[in-house]
Amino acid sequence: MFLIHFVRAYALAAYKTDNLTDMRQAVTGLTAIVDIEMDFNVKFCADWDLSEAKMKALPEAAETIVYTRYVLERGLSGDLLDLHVALAPCIIGYLEMGSYFKDQVINTPLVLGSKCMLRMNIKN
Repeated sequence: MFLIHFVRAYALAAYKTDNLTDMRQAVTGLTAIVDIEMDFNVKFCADWDLSEAKMKALPEAAETIVYTRYVLERGLSGDLLDLHVALAPCIIGYLEMGSYFKDQVINTPLVLGSKCMLRMNIKN
């Protein structure tokens, strides 16, 4: 569920922008999450016998609800900067973890997430 709301936030960023450069960046991020990160997470969970259908049936965690609704609310009520500031803790933290583990472990969620962030043109 988290990634679905994260994609919505990137779609909101594309909507809120007033120039083509920022719109392209938002769409690049959205596409990387949908085409790389979501597929990886579904496959990773399947290795633990957690199908996509089972994931959809699970209740959304309270932490996910609180954070993602906060991000979306800031994006809806504020400007593009407000949205990016609300997204920053997750993006920065995820990239830091991926950067830390990239040389130690191959094909973990953190390493692949770091590659996803690099594709989104987010660098540490």
